[in-house]
Order: sequence, then C-alpha cells, then structure tokens
Amino acid sequence: MKLTKTPQEFVDESLLLLKARPSTTRITTSYHAAPTGKGKLTLKTYDPVSGALVKFRTSKIAVVGRLVAGLNRLGRQQAGVPEPAVIGKNLFTTLGTSGWL
Repeated sequence: MKLTKTPQEFVDESLLLLKARPSTTRITTSYHAAPTGKGKLTLKTYDPVSGALVKFRTSKIAVVGRLVAGLNRLGRQQAGVPEPAVIGKNLFTTLGTSGWL
C-alpha cells in the first residue's frame, strides 16, 4: 500500500497503475462526515490481481475540488479515451489551479 501525501502524487501513481493493469484496476472514493462539519475524503486506486493500492486522504475542501478534476484524468485513462489537446495555452493557467494536474 502506498499512502500518498499530495493530490498530484495520488494522480500520478494512479495513472501508472491504470496504465499497467487497465482492465482490473478500480478507483473508489468514500466520504465520512463528522459531527463537527469537517469530513474526510478517501480515494483509493486498487488492483486486486497485483495487490497494489494507492491511497490519499484529506479534509481540506480546496483539495477535494482539485481531486475531482484529477479523477477526470483517471477516468479517461481507465476508459482508454485520450486527453483533450490544449493548443497555445498552459493547461494549469487555463484551469487556474496551482499546477498539479
């Protein structure tokens, strides 16, 4: 099991696992609400054949939004759909992110 420390590391490691075993790898998300209003989001990319697991946890709302965008990339990889081409602009500037997708 690899517990990633950053959202970018989770996306990168998950992409590698999906490329290695696209037909058996699964991505799961779970959210646990807390009485204090601060819930936790957990994302896992798991391949049951090899036993490889990539995991990321956060309670920061800004990171959750970025991870949802990162799941788009992972879903495209799993479905075998190429990423859209961005011509003439930096993707990170266009999205307004901090540059980790």
